[in-house]
Amino acid sequence: MTNLEAIKGRLGYPLTADSFNIALINQGIIPGDTYPGESRSSDLAYANSIVTLLTSPQSIDEGGFRLTKSNVDELKSIAQGIFDKYGLLNPISSLKPTATFVRRW
Repeated sequence: MTNLEAIKGRLGYPLTADSFNIALINQGIIPGDTYPGESRSSDLAYANSIVTLLTSPQSIDEGGFRLTKSNVDELKSIAQGIFDKYGLLNPISSLKPTATFVRRW
């Protein structure tokens, strides 16, 4: 099994191959190499794939996959656990919804 196949199997949600490749390469992992097992780099690539999935502007509700609020909360928790394990800031934790109100009169 390659690193790319492993991260796809680990996440279980559809992302583009490019998204997975970026997550792996950013952690210094070659996507086509044989997967050696879990490591700090593979954990962080997985967590960053979760971040990509959760911050995608598109709705994940196709091909038998559906991302519900409970799935989102679970994925956030998994990513947070990985980032905490390695003492890193979770990029999702700083994202907060904002609203801008404009008075047109």
